[in-house]
Amino acid sequence: MVLASSRTTRLVATAATAVMAFSVVLALPAVAAAQAGYTPPAVTPGSPTPGAGGTNSVPVTMTGCAPSSAVSFTSGGGTVGSATAGATGSASTTATIPAGVTGSVTITGSCTSVAGATVTASTVVTIPGGGSADPSGGSDLAFTGSDSSSVMVRIGAVVLVLGVALVLAVRSRRNDRVDA
Repeated sequence: MVLASSRTTRLVATAATAVMAFSVVLALPAVAAAQAGYTPPAVTPGSPTPGAGGTNSVPVTMTGCAPSSAVSFTSGGGTVGSATAGATGSASTTATIPAGVTGSVTITGSCTSVAGATVTASTVVTIPGGGSADPSGGSDLAFTGSDSSSVMVRIGAVVLVLGVALVLAVRSRRNDRVDA
């Protein structure tokens, strides 16, 4: 009788594993569809031009925002421009770099993504005059995250519930056999 019980346990465990794997496979197209329309945030600068009073003007465009969301551009801790994203999720403005700031300058754009999260992206521009106004040295790192984590959390919850249900079913069946 012990042999039949271990065989049944292995069969149930194999079935549980198959159900979990099948659930994950079913969820993959939903994750791919969510990511297909995803545009990572990015800030693209134009060429700096001298402005009034020693300032410099830099055309900047941010992409990856929700349509109609407010976009703020900052540099050195201060706001250098703002805009509103259009229907495609991009916003353009002219950033005004303060007088006396020269060298490598990091301009960071911030907006709300389609998923409702605040996203940021940065770019480094060189303002003529030498030196570096950005003590961090600036960075053009790509955004590598995802805003579709809620889909994965839901998939994990479904798989967890299925696993718990299968464990309880096996234990219940095992207890029924012991009682009989």
